[in-house]
Amino acid sequence: MTAPRYCLSPVIQPIVLSRAIVVPFRHPAWRRRNNIVSLEKDNKMTKSYTIKTAALAVLIVIGAASTSFADSNRVSITQLGNGHSIGGSQGGWDNRLSVYQRGLGNLSIQTQDGRRNSVSVNQSGRLNDAITGQIGRKNKTVIGQQGRRNTATTTQSGRCNIAGVAQFGRNHSANVSQSGRCNAIGVIQTGKGNTATARQSGRGNVAVIVQD
Repeated sequence: MTAPRYCLSPVIQPIVLSRAIVVPFRHPAWRRRNNIVSLEKDNKMTKSYTIKTAALAVLIVIGAASTSFADSNRVSITQLGNGHSIGGSQGGWDNRLSVYQRGLGNLSIQTQDGRRNSVSVNQSGRLNDAITGQIGRKNKTVIGQQGRRNTATTTQSGRCNIAGVAQFGRNHSANVSQSGRCNAIGVIQTGKGNTATARQSGRGNVAVIVQD
């Protein structure tokens, strides 16, 4: 079942799914299933999770964090299977977030702050993690994972950066970091147990990593 799209009101709001609540940290600690995500498992829930009608009415303000305004941001979420966790936050305007998860126990955490940033995540299998953070404008991230226990982490700051990660198999890890403008990174990993780390700063850099 595909969850409806919502335009978030002019404040940063958490994405709250059936039994998962995510606090909108700007710079979350990138660790699996830490305090960012709180999920109550229910063995009776055998079908896809859906966004509750009143979920986007919940506001969580963190300490002395400054207020950010959101306008025309969009979120599209589809989850099929059991035990998935998902959440994140958006600040700014015209940001796009699309997440598809199928299988068992996949995790997706996304934060966006700025304008015209976009993230697309597609995960199938079990116990895969996709974690992204974007600050700036016109940054794009695409993550596709199929298999089990794969982890992809990307961070982008600046503008017009592009990051793509595709992992097939099991126990892969990809860590991508970009700062500056107009940089591009592509990571493709198949088989099992591969690790890729790529960092770019400045402008106009291109990197491609392929491992089997």
